[in-house]
Parts: sequence; C-alpha cells; structure tokens
Amino acid sequence: MHPYHAYVRQFASLRTLGAHLPQGQASPPSRPVPSADAPQVMLFSPHPDDECIIGALALRLVRESGYRGVNVAVTLGSNVARRVGRLAELRHACAFLGFELVQTAPDGLERVHRTTREQEPAAWAAMVRGIAALLRERRPRVILFPHDRDWNSTHVGVHWLVADALHTAGPDFECFTVETEFWGQCDDPNAMVEVSETDLADLVAALDQPRTVWIMVPAGDATEAQINELLEHLEPGDTIVDGGNTNFHDDVRRHAALAALDWFSTRARQPVCTLDLRHRRV
Repeated sequence: MHPYHAYVRQFASLRTLGAHLPQGQASPPSRPVPSADAPQVMLFSPHPDDECIIGALALRLVRESGYRGVNVAVTLGSNVARRVGRLAELRHACAFLGFELVQTAPDGLERVHRTTREQEPAAWAAMVRGIAALLRERRPRVILFPHDRDWNSTHVGVHWLVADALHTAGPDFECFTVETEFWGQCDDPNAMVEVSETDLADLVAALDQPRTVWIMVPAGDATEAQINELLEHLEPGDTIVDGGNTNFHDDVRRHAALAALDWFSTRARQPVCTLDLRHRRV
C-alpha cells in the first residue's frame, strides 16, 4: 500500500459524509451590517441560483470590503409554474448570503433575448429604461453581468440589456463593470477570482436542493481539483455540469465514480453515456 491509497480513500469518504448532511438546514453565517452609504456591488442574475453560482466576487466584496451586495433578479425563469417556488428559493439564498434582492418585475422580465432587442425595439426600450432607472437610483460601484457570448440566450440578452442601460444612464454615472462567465467561457478572460473554502461552502449551502453546479475551468487538473473541492459540499441528487471541453474518457470515469450525483458534460470531445434526467430541473 502506498500513500495515494489513503489519499483516494479520503476523497471517497467525502461522498459518504455528504450523503448524511441535512439538506437546506444550514444556519446563515454571521456577518457585519454594512453602512447605509457603503458602496454597492450589483449582480445582474439572468435566473434564480445564478447569484450563488457566479456570486464569489460579490460575496468577497461584501465580506472583505464592506460593500452592500445587491442581487437583481432579471427573470424568474421561463417555467411559469415554477416562478413562485423559485422566488422563494431566491429570497432564501439572498438572505443566507447577505445580499439585498431587487426584482425587476413581480414575475421577472419576459423575452430578455437578443432577438427581442432586434425585432421588438419598443418592448426592449421599456426594459432598458427600467434597468437604467435602477442604476441611477442605486449608483453601484461595481456591476457584474454576463459576457456577450455566454451561450444561453437569456444570459446574452441580459448582457445587452445592461450594456444598453449603461449607455443611457447619463454622463455623471460611473462604475466598474465586470463581464463574467455564467454558462459559457470567455474567449479572452483577463481575471480569475479566488474563493476561500468558507465562501465556497456558503455559496453551495445557499443553493436550493437539488443543486446544479456548472464548472467552467480548463480541462484536466483544474477541473479535477474543482470537482474534488465541490464534493465536500454536494449531496446525493445534486448535479455537476462540466463545460471545460473534457476528454470523454475522464467523463466516463467521473460518471462512474460519482454515482450519487448526476454528471453531465456539455463540451466533451466524444459523446458521454446517457444520464437519468428525472431529477434535473431545467
């Protein structure tokens, strides 16, 4: 027996430990209350759960620099029957993380797509005016929103919605803008945000169960390390989606090893085995 046997067994034991963790019962972490005039970081989330999946930078600014975190719920998803439930999940997640929640509309905005921008200018202009008014009212120091090739049509629509609103916010409006990866990799990223074990655990705990975690890091060692870290916090029924162009041999191996979780690879070089999608929310 060599040292790597014990090393691998420790990772395997994490899956057993995760199977017995209580779902959705974690106590919110303690946090200082930001001052009323604290700078704001505003996260434009295309869908509920995005504030957890992509919220590391916003969470760090809140916890380390005293910012007020503001999550803007641009939509509540396309499934009308799930919107009430998703709004409840969203409120819980924001309360857990210490983010303020701003709704763009009671049921969220509709048809936030580039095609709406191109084919329905009046409807698009009305949505832009609403976001621009929010920016002028809140005057955030930092804005996070999807980049313009983020794959999902609503994510791309949110990019253009925020970009157009910024153009109409007025000459006295200034902020830092961060175009970030929600679903699709940036072609030319210029920054990577480090996240602590504590912050990552809290972002995972804030997600509703079953949870879907999308990994968008380079294939190989970086993907392997991210998966191993996530295993400490995920539970049976959760889903890991790998979007890092992984070799299909690695996907087959991981799917077999992570039997308690759903595994899905979107950018594999070869087709991966079919998965049971009954427990996956779309």
